[in-house]
Amino acid sequence: MVRSTRNSVPFAELNAFALNAYPEDNLETAVQKYVVKNWIKWVKFKMNGVRYIIAEDILYFRDKGLCITKFEGETNDRNRLFWNKLQYPVDQREIGRMARAKEAARNVLKHKSEDQWNVPRHSKTHFLNFPRDILDNIFKHVLVALPGNLVSPNLLATNWKKRYIEPSHKIYVTGQDFEPYHSDDGHRPWPYHPAYFDNSHVSFKRKTLRDKKGKFVELQRILRPQIDATLLRTSRVFHKIGSALLYRQNTFRFGMANESTEKSSPLWIGKWAFRPEPSKLGINKGSISKAIQQLQSKAAVTSIPGWCYYDPFVRFLYHVQPRNSTFIKKLRFEGRIKAHECSRNMCRLQCDDDFITSMKCYIPFINTFCPGLHELTLEVDVDHWGALPSPAGRQVEFNKILAQFLKNEIRELKTVRVLQIVAAKPPSHHYQKADVSIARDTIQWFEERETARV
Repeated sequence: MVRSTRNSVPFAELNAFALNAYPEDNLETAVQKYVVKNWIKWVKFKMNGVRYIIAEDILYFRDKGLCITKFEGETNDRNRLFWNKLQYPVDQREIGRMARAKEAARNVLKHKSEDQWNVPRHSKTHFLNFPRDILDNIFKHVLVALPGNLVSPNLLATNWKKRYIEPSHKIYVTGQDFEPYHSDDGHRPWPYHPAYFDNSHVSFKRKTLRDKKGKFVELQRILRPQIDATLLRTSRVFHKIGSALLYRQNTFRFGMANESTEKSSPLWIGKWAFRPEPSKLGINKGSISKAIQQLQSKAAVTSIPGWCYYDPFVRFLYHVQPRNSTFIKKLRFEGRIKAHECSRNMCRLQCDDDFITSMKCYIPFINTFCPGLHELTLEVDVDHWGALPSPAGRQVEFNKILAQFLKNEIRELKTVRVLQIVAAKPPSHHYQKADVSIARDTIQWFEERETARV
C-alpha cells in the first residue's frame, strides 16, 4: 500500500531511529534506507554520492468534489443553501467549427511517427486486434483493485452546500484501519488516502535544484488511482471489455444506510429540494417486489422509493443496471446487528440501519440482479448500546438475532457458493469483539449445497 508522505519522527531524532533500524550500516546509508522505506518528505539524504530530498506526491486524478467552479445558489424554505452548476446553451455550429479546427491542427502538428502507430482498424497491429488475454491484462491495470482491496462505491450525490458530494468511490484494505493521507495542507478528505492510489507501478518526477551546498535532486512520486473507470468512455469496445473486468474482478463493499439528514442529504433538482423518506420501516415483500420492478424498468431516480434512493447498495444496482450487475461475483456488507429500537429523531447515536433488516431487503435484489454472485462476506458487530449491560448478555442477544437470519432468509440466496461471516472491529478497545462461531453450520450448509450441485 502507498505510504503517506509525512514526518514520522522529528529531524533531531532521525539519525538515532535510522541507526536503530539498520545497526549494521553507517549513518549515511542507514538514513538513506530509513527515509526511503518510510518515504519521509523534506529530509535530505545521500545515495551513491548524490543528495536527494522527497517532496509532496503528485496525485494524478481529478477530485470531483473540487471541480464545481461556476454555480448559482438556491435556498429552500429551511434556509439550506444548494449549489447548482450553471448550464450553458450549446450551439451546434460552434461544435462543428471546433471539430474542423481540431482536425486542421491535428494535420499540422502530427508527429512523423504517427503513421506507424495510428493504423486502421483492420490492421493486424491495431490495438483492438491484440489477443484478448493481452487486452485484459492492460485493462486490469486501471480497472481492477490490488489483491485484498475492496471497492466502496458512493452514488449518493448531493449539492447541499454543507455536504456537497459527487459520485465517487473509496478503496479499503481488508484487515486494515482507514489511514488518512497526510500532506502539507493537513488531512485531506477521501479519496486522498494511501489505499486509493496504486503503488504497483510508481513513477517519479526528478528535478535538479541548488542550495548553498550545491546541487540536489528533488523526488516526487506520481500516483494514480487504483481504479480509473473513465477508460470505459473511450469507445464501445473499451466499454464492453472493461465493464466485464470492472464488475467481475473487484469485490464491492457496502455499509448500511443512515436516515439522518447528514447521511441521507437533500438534493436540489429544478426548483425544489428533493429528499424522499429514507426509512425502511414497514417494508414488506410487496414493496420490495415493486422496487425491483422499478429498477428493471429503468424508472427515473426521483420516482423510486426513498429507502432505495438512499440505500448505498440498491442505489448502486440502480445506476450500474442489470447489464453490469450480472458480472458481479463478490460482495461484502458491513454493519451492526441492532438490539435496541430507535428513530433518527430520538437516537442520540444517529445509528445506521439495522444490518439484519437491510440484508432481508437485499436478498431479493441480489437474486434478481446478481445471478453471478459466488462469494458473499458479512462483517457484523454486536450492538454495544443495547439494553443489556454486560458483554456476555449482549453476545447472547446477538446470537439470538443472527441465528434466526442464518437459519432462514440467508439460505434463500440462489447462487452464493462461499459464505464468510466475520466479526467487525469494535468501535473502541473498551468493547468486546463479537463471537461469530454460531455461523459455522450455515457456512457449511452453503459449502455442501455447492458440492451437491457439482
